[in-house]
Amino acid sequence: YSAFAESKSFFIGAALIQDAMKKEEAASGGGDRAGMARDGKWAAGAARIEEEFNIECWGLVEGGHDYDRLNCSIQMHAASFLVQAVAHSEAL
Repeated sequence: YSAFAESKSFFIGAALIQDAMKKEEAASGGGDRAGMARDGKWAAGAARIEEEFNIECWGLVEGGHDYDRLNCSIQMHAASFLVQAVAHSEAL
């Protein structure tokens, strides 16, 4: 849920979760990792594209935008890690 809520996009959240599951399948020998990796860093960048554009135009508000960047990164990486952990536990 956090991947979808933080990114404000169904597609970014779904891509992050789908790729995290594929990453775990590939690690256990069951899949191919060809193509672009969609990890927490990718998802955070995609989710923040509009706000980053506004920062370029209007400037950074310290204590606001920098906190949002960090929070978005934490949420996306946590969602990716959780999906990988669940997929790994199911593979056992």
